[in-house]
Amino acid sequence: MRRSLLCVALLSLLFGACDGAGVSVTPTIDLTPLQTVEVSNGRFSIRLDDRSTVGRSRWLPEPGNPDLWVSTFSLSGLWLAADQGPYRSNVGSVTPNAISSFEFASTETENIGIFVITKDSLESEILNWPVELGAPVEADGTPQIYGDLMAWAAYQPATAPGVGVTSLSGVRVGVSLFMFVEEPLSNALFIRYDIRNTSNETLSDLHIGYGADTDLLLYERLGIECGRLAWNENQTGYDLDNHVTYTYVTPHPEDGSRPRECYATVVGFSILDMSSPNGLGGSKMAHRILREKVYDSYPEFATTEITNSEHLRLALEGLSPSGDQMIDPTTGSPSRFAFTGDPVSKTGWLDQRIDVLSVQSITPIDLAPGDERSITVAWLIAKGQNFETGLELFREQFDQIMSRRDLWDF
Repeated sequence: MRRSLLCVALLSLLFGACDGAGVSVTPTIDLTPLQTVEVSNGRFSIRLDDRSTVGRSRWLPEPGNPDLWVSTFSLSGLWLAADQGPYRSNVGSVTPNAISSFEFASTETENIGIFVITKDSLESEILNWPVELGAPVEADGTPQIYGDLMAWAAYQPATAPGVGVTSLSGVRVGVSLFMFVEEPLSNALFIRYDIRNTSNETLSDLHIGYGADTDLLLYERLGIECGRLAWNENQTGYDLDNHVTYTYVTPHPEDGSRPRECYATVVGFSILDMSSPNGLGGSKMAHRILREKVYDSYPEFATTEITNSEHLRLALEGLSPSGDQMIDPTTGSPSRFAFTGDPVSKTGWLDQRIDVLSVQSITPIDLAPGDERSITVAWLIAKGQNFETGLELFREQFDQIMSRRDLWDF
């Protein structure tokens, strides 16, 4: 009896439980599937919802100081388009309402939801890890976690709501939103998309992209110093060497004498080049102009002009809804990659201050029945002493991500 009490007092603290003979027993847990979750590593706070959209992102430049924070992006998600039988079908989670979106994938009995696990969770046996929907597992069948904490859910295309819009069918997408607590990647967040063809026919010419509405805003103490640099004063750029989309703000004559630190924060994303067997992303196809409204600059590239399946496919190819190419105004030449100039030297094709939206896409693939391919998107943020050092730090952080494949390329 005294042996059992000693086990309860000591071993249960370490392992969770003991049997009557004093042998440790692995505790079991049922995770609660959620409709919407917000996860945080102490630097980034981010939401994943029932449509697979990722957003409401905030970053704390000074950990432990909740009075100073940066809004990074409000909405982002996966874009897909493919030939499916005689149809050009699509699904896009961040597009106008006329384009179809995602919903939770379901089992035979019910819709599931979003599961959140941490490394501590794996000390217990998880009884309801939805392996049947593609939840990641280790070689021994136990749940696999990416990073230090992860939100995971499976999605499928929802019914297309608009005229001229055909949703993909027989597609399941596993979404893993994961973060790291420790350096060097605590200033980054990762979203892995596992795209599986569950139909009996090949998805031909499958276009894959990632789109985002980025809102770089400074709040509270720094915001008081700087005045409010609003969401419609952002600019977007594209690092063609590394294929990274980034959002920034540079000084403008109307700003007056704001401190240089007001322009020191840069945020952006990239579809990473994966080396794992199912990984994609090595060949980028386009970084398309994406305006919110037709009365903004480049009106032919407004999201409101994307009204059917063909338009979304053309957007992933870097083209307007009428099939027109983007033109670099500094060279007069067509380009599939917008805003590739150097904002430090103020040379090349540069964006104006506006509400920033971006979409990056990769070279199309064919996906046979039963096959699965994966992309991982990384978001990162950096803050320097001014815009120049902020952009330099941003690029250094991207180099760190690419040098630590063991942490995200599974």
